[in-house]
Amino acid sequence: MLRIQRPKTLAALVEEEQSNPSNRFFGSGRNGECVREWLADLNELYARRAAGGVGNVVKIYVPPTLTGISPNSLAEQPYRWTGAINEATAESAVWWAFGIVTELEGREFLSRHMPTVIFEYFQSYRHYRLEVRYDGVHWIVESWI
Repeated sequence: MLRIQRPKTLAALVEEEQSNPSNRFFGSGRNGECVREWLADLNELYARRAAGGVGNVVKIYVPPTLTGISPNSLAEQPYRWTGAINEATAESAVWWAFGIVTELEGREFLSRHMPTVIFEYFQSYRHYRLEVRYDGVHWIVESWI
């Protein structure tokens, strides 16, 4: 019998990774801040040296949506985030990229345009890239390499 596997949600991935003792990037918290490029790069270099190949900044990209809407300023990307990767961070990145200011506007934009968010981070001397897409209800993991 062929078993069809449902796509993994970002929430499920965060839950799995929170139980991983080497995880430093996934979590349910909303704490963190966007930091300037030069400060993020300096922090990243220091963290990698001090922590044995583990960075402390997540780079976030928000590409144009499949419906053709482009972020307000692609030049400001990547955003550099010091907090955890989770659904709230993905949603916040969309708000930053498209200049969304109200909850209603945010909900409508997510449902109508189903944006993609890309997270990049460095852990255990390895670069990781996580791509998630909003499907109208959940953030779905498109790829994680």
